[in-house]
Amino acid sequence: MLYDRGRGGERDGLWVINDGPGAYQVRVALISREGGGPVEAVHVATAGGGTAVVREGEEAELGRRLAVGDKHLLRLTRDRSLRRGIVRLRFTCSNEHGEWVTSAECEIPRRVPRAQVRRSNGATERS
Repeated sequence: MLYDRGRGGERDGLWVINDGPGAYQVRVALISREGGGPVEAVHVATAGGGTAVVREGEEAELGRRLAVGDKHLLRLTRDRSLRRGIVRLRFTCSNEHGEWVTSAECEIPRRVPRAQVRRSNGATERS
């Protein structure tokens, strides 16, 4: 699982990557937020083009199988604080060979205040 800051922290996400050995279906659960934050929810793309907003203790199934080498971005809803913290997810994976559970954690860095976000042209974005 890899953290993606997105556009200055406004569209944070976590990349889930299948590095083998086979394709599988995935259910995603937010199992803990160290110190109550900084993530309020994980957005999971579901079958039919919808999105499930998964909060602590909840679970949703990703709407497609992850083939070997596939990656999928789970968008995050951050809390209002600027603090950093750890988010822990549980992945329940399944395919024709059975079902298994794994967990992962990722450090979510401190969010940069919007007034400090610099655009590629050097201008400072103001809030």
